[in-house]
This record gives sequence, structure tokens and C-alpha cells, in this order.
Amino acid sequence: AMHDPPCVVICVCRAGHRNGGKKDTMANIDATKEFTVSVLSEWFLEQANHTCGNYDEDVDEMALSGLTKEPSLKVKPPRVKESAVHMECKLKHKYETKGYNGEDTATIVVGEIVMASVLGGAMAMAWKTFHWNTRSHIADVYAGRVKGQ
Repeated sequence: AMHDPPCVVICVCRAGHRNGGKKDTMANIDATKEFTVSVLSEWFLEQANHTCGNYDEDVDEMALSGLTKEPSLKVKPPRVKESAVHMECKLKHKYETKGYNGEDTATIVVGEIVMASVLGGAMAMAWKTFHWNTRSHIADVYAGRVKGQ
């Protein structure tokens, strides 16, 4: 089956410390219509969680976490250099979710993947792990050509 276009879905919660206002992630997606998704290995879990804190808008969470910003290839927002997998995305759709009190509590974001990359070590594991008929798809993702099988 082919996914046309290839998409990823994320959910961005509201900022409790801002009286239910948007977190920086959602404000940035709204402003640029672009975002990145970085899949980090377990040994970076603490740093990744640190970026989710309730910080003021002028605080650079990436700098505080010790993770490294890296320029993306197809979108303006940076990627996380330490990530095993990067997905560069353009906003396709978004949907507000409401809590039991009727107020917005999170935004579901659908992004079109315009570039994906996988680090070599993760790629080697993928070759061993995935079923043989998905290998061409994994290779295409690695080469920056996201497409279905």
C-alpha cells in the first residue's frame, strides 16, 4: 500500500502554566506551518523529557537540555542532531481536542513528511529487524525519498 502523501501525527498538549494557552511547539507550528519529529534513542530520554517542561516563551529548551540543534534539509525548524530518525514535515491538518469541561486541551497535528533520514546504526538494525519486503521502503526513507512499498 502507498501513503500519498506520507504523513505523521503528533499531539501537542496545552500549556498549563499559561492558563491553557499554546505551548511553544504549537505556536511555532502555527507560525511556520512546518515542524520536525525527532526519534531519540533511550539514552537521550532524560534530555528529551527536559524539553517538554513548562518554560516561559523566551527560554530555549533545547539549549537547557544539552541536545544539539541541526539545520533541516527541507524545512526551516531545526532537527535534533542526536536523533536516530528525523522527519521534516509541513502542516497538513490540525484538530483541537476538548476536555470534559469543553475547553481545548490539546491539538492533533497531521504533518506531511517531506524528508526523512535514519542514522547508519539505526539503519543497520532496521535491515536485521524488518521483514524483507519493507527493505526497499527503509532504503528510500534513508535516501530522502519517502514513498510506500
